[in-house]
Amino acid sequence: MKGRPDTLAALTNSFRARKAKEALVRFEAEGVVRHSYAELADRLEGTARGLIRAGVGPEKPVALMAAPSIEAVIAALAIIRTGATLLPIDRQLDERSLLHVLHDGTPSLVVADEEMRERLTGRKMRLKTRVEPIGATLQRSATTGGLPPLHPDREAVLFYTSGTTGPPKGVPLTHRNITSQFDAVVDTRIVTERDRILLPLPFHHVYPLVVGLFVPLFLGLTIVIPHEVTGPELLRAIRDGNVSVIIGVPRLYRALDEGIRRKIRSRGTVVATGATAALRTAAFLREHGVRWGGMALSKIRREISPQLRVLASGGSALDPDLFTRLEALGWRIGVGYGLTETSPLLTIAAPGTGRPGSVGKPVKGVEIRIDTTAAPMGMTGRGEIQARGPGVFGGYRNLPEETARSFTRDGWFRTGDLGYFGPGGQLYVIGRISSMIVTESGENIQPDEVEAVYETHEFIEEIGVFAKNGALTAIVVPDVQKITRRGMTIDEAVREALDNCAGKLPSYKRIVNYVLSREKLPRTRLGKIRRHLLIDWFDRLQTTVKRPESERGPTPIGDMAGPDRELLRDPTAAAVWEALAKRFGDRKLTPDTSPQFDLGVDSLGWLEVTLDIRDKTGIELDEETIGRITTVRDLLRATVARAHEGPRAKTDPFSNPEHALEPELRKWLEPLGVMERFAARALYWFNWLIMHSYFRLKVEGKENLLRDRQYIVAPNHVSYLDSFVLAASIPYRVIINTAWAGGTEVAFANPLNRFVSRLAGAVPISHGLTARSDMALAAAMIDRKKNLVWYPEGRRARGPDLLPFRPGIGLLLRHRPLPVVPVLIEGTRRAMPIGRAIPGPASTRVLFGPPRRPEELMRLADSAAGGSEEQRTVEGLRGVIEEMLKQTKR
Repeated sequence: MKGRPDTLAALTNSFRARKAKEALVRFEAEGVVRHSYAELADRLEGTARGLIRAGVGPEKPVALMAAPSIEAVIAALAIIRTGATLLPIDRQLDERSLLHVLHDGTPSLVVADEEMRERLTGRKMRLKTRVEPIGATLQRSATTGGLPPLHPDREAVLFYTSGTTGPPKGVPLTHRNITSQFDAVVDTRIVTERDRILLPLPFHHVYPLVVGLFVPLFLGLTIVIPHEVTGPELLRAIRDGNVSVIIGVPRLYRALDEGIRRKIRSRGTVVATGATAALRTAAFLREHGVRWGGMALSKIRREISPQLRVLASGGSALDPDLFTRLEALGWRIGVGYGLTETSPLLTIAAPGTGRPGSVGKPVKGVEIRIDTTAAPMGMTGRGEIQARGPGVFGGYRNLPEETARSFTRDGWFRTGDLGYFGPGGQLYVIGRISSMIVTESGENIQPDEVEAVYETHEFIEEIGVFAKNGALTAIVVPDVQKITRRGMTIDEAVREALDNCAGKLPSYKRIVNYVLSREKLPRTRLGKIRRHLLIDWFDRLQTTVKRPESERGPTPIGDMAGPDRELLRDPTAAAVWEALAKRFGDRKLTPDTSPQFDLGVDSLGWLEVTLDIRDKTGIELDEETIGRITTVRDLLRATVARAHEGPRAKTDPFSNPEHALEPELRKWLEPLGVMERFAARALYWFNWLIMHSYFRLKVEGKENLLRDRQYIVAPNHVSYLDSFVLAASIPYRVIINTAWAGGTEVAFANPLNRFVSRLAGAVPISHGLTARSDMALAAAMIDRKKNLVWYPEGRRARGPDLLPFRPGIGLLLRHRPLPVVPVLIEGTRRAMPIGRAIPGPASTRVLFGPPRRPEELMRLADSAAGGSEEQRTVEGLRGVIEEMLKQTKR
C-alpha cells in the first residue's frame, strides 16, 4: 500500500485488492487454519454489519475479551470498521480490575470467546452489558447496507493501562494516532514485503495490536498466531509457519536464550565448551562492529528456524547482555520504545543498527526532549523523557486531573521515564521515575537493574526489589527444580545465590531483607512487574512464614477436599501421610505442601523420606519419579501408583551400596591400573612440590592421621584450591588408600577434570534428587577399606565463617560409624577466592585435629540443638571445626 491512510477504514478496504495472498495463519492443537486477505475482507465486513444490526455505532465502545485467534482479529477489525471504539480487555484481569474497566469504559456490547462468556455471564459478575459470542453468530445476522465513513480524529481504540502503579487508566487513541505508526515502521525498514510475522502476544496491549497486527496488515504481510505460548508450540509456529520476524517482548527472548544455552550444555562438555567460546567471541566482535556470529553460529540458529532473521522487542527494556547474545547468534534485533499513551512508538532502533541498552532514535514526526529538572539529585545529564508528535494521545478517559499532570504547560507529554541521549542521538531509558529508589545516603537505584543482576543466578527464577523501612528489600521466587537437582534446601540455595550476586554490586545496591515466594511475581501480560503490589505482598508472605504454633502439624483428613480424602483412604497413601506427619510434625502439612519449599527437603532429606516410605510400605521411588513431585499430593499419588505396579528390587544405599549403583557409577570404584597408578604417583609429587613451594604450605597435626584404622577426613571449604593443598598435606602412603568425594559440577565437569579425579581416587557426588547414589558411593568406598575425604559444608564459603553443615556426613556416620578427623584449611581463599580462575601466590596452612568418634560428636552438640542422631553428629562436628577456627584467630 502506498501512502499512509488517515483511518483504519482505508486499511481494511485494501484487503480485497490482495486477493488470495495469505493474511492470517493460526496454529490449532491439530492442524492449521489459514485466511487469505479476500477471506478476511469478507468475514470482517459481514461481522461489522452484524454488529451494526446489534446496535453498535460510531464511538460507542465495544469490548473484546478473547484469546489471540483469527476470530479475535476479525472481531477487532470489524468493531473498528463500524465506527465504534474497540475496547480490548485483558482476559487475566482480576475481578476488581475487570469491573473497573467495564464501569469506566461503558461498553455497549462485549464480544467474548467461550471461556470469557462463561466468566462474564456468571453470578459473580452480575454484568448488565450484553455479551455476544465471538465468531460467526454476528456475521449470520448481518445487514446488507454499507459501512459508515470514519473520521481521523475519532476514537479507534480504548486501551486500559496494565496497572503497574495502580488501577488501570483508560487511554483513548484516535485513528490518526494509530495510523501514524505505519510511517514509523515503514521508514525504519524493520520488515519487508516478503516477511512472515509471528505474533505470540495478547491483543489487549497497544504494542501487539498496533505494531504486531495493524502494521503488518497495512503492509500486506502474513501474520502467524501460535496455538499456545509454550516452547514447543512457538517452535512449531516458527518452523512450520516459515516465520522471519517475531514481534516479542524481553521475557520471550530471555526464554529463547536460556533454551539455546540449555541445549548447548546438553550436548556434552566438548561441544558446549566450543559453542560457548564461539558465542563469547561473536558477542565480543559484535560489540566492536563485526558480525561474525551469523556465519559461525548458523547451525544453532537454523535449529530454531532457517528463515528467522529479525527479533523485534518492545513492551519493556531489553537487557543489554541479552541483546548482545542474540545478535551474536546472527539475528538482527529491533528495539522500540514508547507507551500506550504514544500509540506506542516514540523511538526505534532498526534491526542491525542498535546498540546494547539503546532504544534508538525518534521516529518520523516525533520530538523528544530530556527535562533534567525532573531527575533525582545526583543524576547529571539525565532527566524525564518528554515527547510530542502525531501518536501522542489527547488525555485519559474520565481523569482530567491526571491528564493535566501528564502534560507540560507547553504541550509535551511527560512519559514518567528517566533517560538521556547518548552517542549518535540514541536514546537510553534508565527506568521509571516512580520506581526509582533513593537510599538514606542519597544513592539512586533503579530496581530493574538490581533485579537483572540477581536473576543471572540459576537458583533465582525471578526477584522483585523495592524499599521498605529504608532498606533494600526483595521478594525472591526460587527455581525449585534447579535447586532440587543440586540437592540443596531452598533456603541455603537462595542464600548462596544472593551472596554470590551481591559481590557483583556496590554495597548500596545489595539486598538487605528478603522473603521467599512459591508464586510468580505479579506482572502485566508483557512482563512488567506490578511494583505497587510488592510491599503488601511482602507483608503477607512474612505473616505466612511466622505461622503460629496452633497452625502447625498435619491437616485433619476430615477437613480436606473430597478428592484428597478419597486418596488417603488408600492404605499406601495413608501410610505415607503418617510417615510424613511423624517426620514433619512441627510444620504445617497439607496435600498442597511443597516438600522442597515448605518442608525444606533437600537431596538427603529425600533419601530419608524415601527410606521411611520403603520401611512403611515396601515401595521404592526412583529419582525420575521424585523429580516430578512438587506437592505432598504428588508424592501420595506416586506411591499409590507405584504400589499398583508390583515389587521391585531393594536399592538401600547402605545395606548393599554397590548393588544400589548404576553401572556407569560403579566403574569409579574399580582400582587403578598399572599405568594409572604410575600417573597418580607422578601427579601426587608434582602437586606436593607446587603446594609447598608456590603456596608455601604449612602442615600441622599430621600425627592425627590414624595409621591402623579407617577414618573420614572432614575439612572446611573456601576455595577450589582446598583439595590440592589437602592432598599435599597427606603422606603418600596414606593417600593411596584414601578416596575423595568430588562434586560432579567441578571435579567431573570435563575430560581433564575426570582424568585427574580418577587418578586421585575421587568418586562423583552429584547432589542428585535423593542423594542415594552419593551415599552409596561413599559407603562402597568405606566398605573397600578406603579412608574418605568429605566436605561437610557441601560448597565453598565466601566469608571467614563456616557455612551450615549439610546432613550427609551425619547420615553416613550413622551407617558407617568411623572416626572423623576434623581439618582446618587456611590461606586458600586469598590464593583463589570464589570467582578467580587462576590462583595467585599465598601462604597456606592445613591443621589436622584429633580424631573424634560419632558418639563423641553427638555429646559435643549444643544441648539446645535437639534433632535426630545425624543432626547432632553434624552439629558436634561443626562445633569442633569452628573451635579450631577460633583458636587460630586468637
